[in-house]
Amino acid sequence: MSIGLPDCDSIEAYHYELRGRQLALELTKPYLVLARRMFAKAIELDPGYARAYAGMVLCDCYLCDWHGEDIGLPFTDGDNLLPLRAALSGKAVDSESTIIVAICPCC
Repeated sequence: MSIGLPDCDSIEAYHYELRGRQLALELTKPYLVLARRMFAKAIELDPGYARAYAGMVLCDCYLCDWHGEDIGLPFTDGDNLLPLRAALSGKAVDSESTIIVAICPCC
């Protein structure tokens, strides 16, 4: 069995995505905010890195649903985060056809 390589162009983006995943597992507001920053940095380094977009969607879901956080980002429609989720998850799906993106069905 071999370990697969990350599906990204930048190893630094991969490291930011991994840090974001680790932080997001804590599910606390400060860690989710920090995790989202890690995913954003990964996207900045590699705009086609689907897993980073998927991580942002998950952080946004938890921040909104569990912590009542107004994310204050483009693509939002007032309190409705569905346009944001659709845009980010669409980016993830467009970037990597094998990724499974979880979208929270609320807000």
